[in-house]
Amino acid sequence: MRDFSAPLQSHADDMATRNCYVHNSPQGASPGNRMLGAGYHWSAWGGENHLRGTLNPAATIQGWMKTQGHRHNVLDCAWTDTGIGLNLSSTGPQWTEDFATRG
Repeated sequence: MRDFSAPLQSHADDMATRNCYVHNSPQGASPGNRMLGAGYHWSAWGGENHLRGTLNPAATIQGWMKTQGHRHNVLDCAWTDTGIGLNLSSTGPQWTEDFATRG
């Protein structure tokens, strides 16, 4: 599994700065756009998981596993690569995780 955390870290930081909780940036950049912009060329990308308010990584995964869409993203074997961003500012913690397969 390859890591492409740089665009995820930027997105987590941006959400914390703007105090928002979105998949697409206010400029319209999707997770796929952010990956491409960071030099990660995907053949397919899947979902994006967000979670705000948990500091513990295990609690974050447990939170994602409690919802169907987030759980599907974590368990889907089609994705070979993942990236995680974490912002620890006062509006967070803000976690972001994306799933993709390199092209």
